[in-house]
Amino acid sequence: MFPDTISRVVLILSPNSILFPVAFLVVTSIGAIVTTANPLYTVQELSHQISDSKPKLIITVDQLISKINGFNLPIIDLDNYSNLVAKSRNHAVLSPSISQSDVASILYSSGTTGLSKGVVLTHRSIMVTALMVTSDQKFYKQGRHG
Repeated sequence: MFPDTISRVVLILSPNSILFPVAFLVVTSIGAIVTTANPLYTVQELSHQISDSKPKLIITVDQLISKINGFNLPIIDLDNYSNLVAKSRNHAVLSPSISQSDVASILYSSGTTGLSKGVVLTHRSIMVTALMVTSDQKFYKQGRHG
C-alpha cells in the first residue's frame, strides 16, 4: 500500500511500558520506520496491518508472541531486552543521515468505518508536536522549568 521507499518498517506490538518509548526512539534513531499496533488487536487485524505496512521485524513482549508467530518475521522480545543490550555492546552504533522530511512512523486508525488505515508521520511532524505540547511549560513553571 505504501511506496517501495518505505522498506525499513518495524512493528511494535506492546502494552504500555517504559520500554515502549525506548523501542520507538531506538528504531527511529537508526532511520527505520515504526508502526505500532494495539496489543488487543486480533490476529486478523494484525494481519491487515502487517500486509499493509510490510514490517521486516516485530518488537513485542512474551505475552503477545503467540499472536505473531504465524507471520514468519524476526522477533525482538522486550521482556528479554537485557540480553539484547549485552549482545549489542560489541557492535558499532549506526549513525544514519535522517532528514526531518523522512518518514518516522506509520500509525493506524481504529478502523471505525472499515479496515484501519495507515497515516504517515515524518520526523518533523513528531518534533513539532513535541514542541507544541511542551511550549507553555516554562510559562506555567512545569516540567524541567518548574
